[in-house]
Amino acid sequence: MNFGIIGWMGLFWALQIVANIFFKLGSDGTLKWISGFALGHTFGITSMAVLMVIYKTMNPNIAFGVGMGGAFLLSQVALTVVFKTDLSVVQYVGIGTVVVGMTLLAVGQPASI
Repeated sequence: MNFGIIGWMGLFWALQIVANIFFKLGSDGTLKWISGFALGHTFGITSMAVLMVIYKTMNPNIAFGVGMGGAFLLSQVALTVVFKTDLSVVQYVGIGTVVVGMTLLAVGQPASI
């Protein structure tokens, strides 16, 4: 993985985090949902365009697994920090499990056919 791919992946993750924060901010039942919905989708759609760029440079199943796994993991951590929620021990184990799974996916060699 070169620095260009790492940069694109970091951008994808950042856009996904921002999108998820806007979706949460818009979910309070007030008219803020329109802003949250619009901004969440704006950042989310942009992140999918970035993922399409990543697909050009990586094996798509690895790009998807690392991209979505990282987006899920980092969004969970960001939502925990931004909205000041606590995680249980089991949830920390889940975070570790996602990291291990992403690592195995990224370093594993594809089976030859």
